[in-house]
Amino acid sequence: MAQETPAGLDLNKIQEILYNGWLAFRLFWDGRVPLLLKVVPLVGFIYLVSPVDLSSIPCIGIFTLGILDDVAVIHFLNILLFIPLSPPHVVGEHQRKLDVKFARLLGQLGIEVKSLKKAEKDGG
Repeated sequence: MAQETPAGLDLNKIQEILYNGWLAFRLFWDGRVPLLLKVVPLVGFIYLVSPVDLSSIPCIGIFTLGILDDVAVIHFLNILLFIPLSPPHVVGEHQRKLDVKFARLLGQLGIEVKSLKKAEKDGG
């Protein structure tokens, strides 16, 4: 199922991962987000560059997927902790700005961007 952004962009899963990563990056550098909360994406980044790969430990029972499992860890840390716990007004402000930039970027790459809110206004 696709994620809809506040401006109504309908994103597939890969686009959603990129969007949320970009959003987390913007929130990380925003001074209005509490410093203690910024530890969450920092832990994810350290895990990404660390030579230790927890999913390769046999007792966990997960097959090693290389960089994919690292990206998944960072994605879920951002989705489940960092973005939801950040101040809502700050997240909303960054989402509105990011929606415009992200739609423009996808358009430049030749990727069709569906706007669900525009389709609703047009009656379709």
